Amino acid sequence: MTNKRVQLVTEPEKINHTLGLLNADSQIDIEFAFFSNERIKGRVVGAQAGKYFLVALPKTVFRTQENMLVEGQTVVVRSIIEGDTGACVAFKVRIQSVSRAPYYLLFIDFPKKLEMISLRKQARLSTQLPASLSVQQANSEQRSQVLTGTIHDISVSGCRFKTDSQPKALHHLDRLIELAISLDASTVPLKIKAKVSNSNAGRNGVLSLGIEFLSEQMSPKINQQLAQLLQYPMLPKAS
Repeated sequence: MTNKRVQLVTEPEKINHTLGLLNADSQIDIEFAFFSNERIKGRVVGAQAGKYFLVALPKTVFRTQENMLVEGQTVVVRSIIEGDTGACVAFKVRIQSVSRAPYYLLFIDFPKKLEMISLRKQARLSTQLPASLSVQQANSEQRSQVLTGTIHDISVSGCRFKTDSQPKALHHLDRLIELAISLDASTVPLKIKAKVSNSNAGRNGVLSLGIEFLSEQMSPKINQQLAQLLQYPMLPKAS
C-alpha cells in the first residue's frame, strides 16, 4: 500500500520552493550510502538552484569522519521543514567538494528529485499565541522550570513552541510538561498536558520545540476548548 504521507517531488520549481522552506541554520542529517550506520550532523548555509547545496560541519567531524568526506561520495540528506509544512525532506546526492578553510563546509549536488514525508496527521494553523511551558521535575520537591514563548502553529494533536530561553534546558525535555496557552488578558489560559517530541536549538538563541498533546490525559472540556481555540476569530496570525 502506498504511503499517502510520502510525496516524490521532481519538478525543478517545486524542488527549489521546498528547499527554500529550510531556514538557514536548520539542522541537517547526512547519511553515507556506502558506510553502514555512519551519519553526521550539519547545518544549512544556503544553495544555488540547480548547482549546489551548502552545509556547514563542526570541526570534530573532520577529525573522525575525514576518510568519508571525499568528492564523489554518495550521501542521503535529511532535514525537517517546520511551520505549516511540517515535513521531513530527504534526497540522495554526491559530494562535490570539501572546504576546510576558513570554515568547514561541504558542497553537495543540488537534488533533481526529493521526498517529502508528512509529519502530521492534521493540518496546523499558523499563529503567534503567547504561551508558557512548565517542565515537570524528577524531584517533586523541586520547583517547576517555566519557559515563556510563543506558539507558532497548532492542531488538535500538537503544536510548535518557540522560546528565547537558552538551550541548557534541553536536558529536561524528555519529561512531561504542561502547556498554558493565553488567548487574551481576560481569558483563563488553556492548560494542556503534553510531551516534547523534538527540539532544535538555533544559533540565534531560539529554542524550537515540537509538542505532542497527551490525548489520554485531556478531558472532554479541554478537547472542546482546544477545538474552539482553532476557530478563535481573533487568533493572531504569524507574520
